[in-house]
Amino acid sequence: MAESFRSITREVRMRLLRRSWKRSSSGWLLATVLATTIGLATASTGCARGHGDLTDDSGVRPSDSGPRLDSGPPVDSGPRPDAGDSGTVTDGGGGCAMTCPSGTICRGGGCQIACTDGVCSSGRMCCGGACVDTTMARTECGACGHDCGAAADACATGMCRCGASPACTGSSSCCGGACVDSQTSATNCGACGNRCATGQVCVAGACEMAACTPACSADETCGADGACHCGTGAACSAAQTCCSGSCADTTTNPNNCGMCGMRCASGMTCNAGVCGVATCTPSCAAGETCTGGTCHCGAGARCGGGQACCSGSCVSTTTVANCGACGRTCAGSEECCGGTTCTNVTNDRNNCGSCGNSCGSTSDSCTGRSCMCGTHSPCIIACGFGMCIPI
Repeated sequence: MAESFRSITREVRMRLLRRSWKRSSSGWLLATVLATTIGLATASTGCARGHGDLTDDSGVRPSDSGPRLDSGPPVDSGPRPDAGDSGTVTDGGGGCAMTCPSGTICRGGGCQIACTDGVCSSGRMCCGGACVDTTMARTECGACGHDCGAAADACATGMCRCGASPACTGSSSCCGGACVDSQTSATNCGACGNRCATGQVCVAGACEMAACTPACSADETCGADGACHCGTGAACSAAQTCCSGSCADTTTNPNNCGMCGMRCASGMTCNAGVCGVATCTPSCAAGETCTGGTCHCGAGARCGGGQACCSGSCVSTTTVANCGACGRTCAGSEECCGGTTCTNVTNDRNNCGSCGNSCGSTSDSCTGRSCMCGTHSPCIIACGFGMCIPI
């Protein structure tokens, strides 16, 4: 409907101009005023519907410096090369979503003031027939045809900029005022704001499922970080296998013996990945029993050092009741020396009176738990042939 309205008003304007020119100059002036008023109404209708954007790349509306309808009598010399008989300039491949009005040209996605014989007002350059401020236009930054592209988000003083920094380089793109590698960024993959889904990575600007190298083992998953995981933890070691989200040694684990989920029967153990009768390593001591691969003394744990399992209880083997072994009892004058030997401490020169008490060279015998030199007490220096050797 808007396009039909513009066509009708343009036709009325042209007819008024032709008829007034033929009658008089005063009539021509009146027709000019009427035609201009109709033209302004047409432009207003187009702008209201998105068909009359007259701004340049910098966002500034063009000045009214072009030729005016009241600057002289119109010359009916036929349509302009860049205009239809409606008096408007068509898109021409500039990327505009509208038909640009007369005196403008589509450039950089918007209607720009057209150059007059290749000349523009001060501060602008004639680029492709349009007057462009190359200090601010991203598509003509610093020079005609210099498009900042994805490497920048603005043109300032004729320089492409990304935020407050220079334009990005290489495969980086300017996203949110910062340079990011759109070939690998999972939040800006291939283009700014293109976020990859959970579990995906960005490869060569395209989102795809993460791939781990080397490939993950069975039951492990490849995370978005490109690493293998067992459950919520890290990947299992070479000696382990991921079973139901946990790492297990399938050579010894009775719940995953040889493979995940292979459970050994009660009382059996897993040896080298095979379920079998429980064996204890090292072997259990005398009196202990092997249950489920563990040594036990009675209902308790295996005995510690210096102990033996005697009748289902751990007892010390350093006492006269169990000297070195269960039930080895020393005689009345004996003591358990070294935790292994019952020794008569009444006459043993190396254990005289008690374990470990040696008479040495000052005595030649142990009598009644005392060291003696002959029939006398120990000598001061040395004892020889039953007598003390003089100084």
